[in-house]
Amino acid sequence: MIRARCYSDDRRIEVKFDATPWFAKATNDEITSLSECGFGGDYAADEVAIWMANHDDEIARMFQYIEAVTSHRHREGFECFVDEESATAWVKANRPYLIVNGHVRMEPWGPKDWSPVRRSPKKKK
Repeated sequence: MIRARCYSDDRRIEVKFDATPWFAKATNDEITSLSECGFGGDYAADEVAIWMANHDDEIARMFQYIEAVTSHRHREGFECFVDEESATAWVKANRPYLIVNGHVRMEPWGPKDWSPVRRSPKKKK
């Protein structure tokens, strides 16, 4: 389980959830972007909550609440934070090539992003 939480800016609604389904579908780039922002409080983390709203009724209700209280005078927002320890444990078990010095890489490295095998440039004849 990858622990995560999101809440409306006014803190009237807070949802704790399992972010494992997001990680399972996420690209290497998405995971490293999440790591780069410290696993929360930025657009990469917001994308976790937005995607999870289609899979978790409580998160969907949070977004419905935000929509209901937002007006042309007041824009309500939200924050999302993923637990770094449980996220890193999942990445170690499922995408170990993204781990460097015990932490998720800050650059993509692995299948579909770029090969960890470096080749010498081809010599021109």
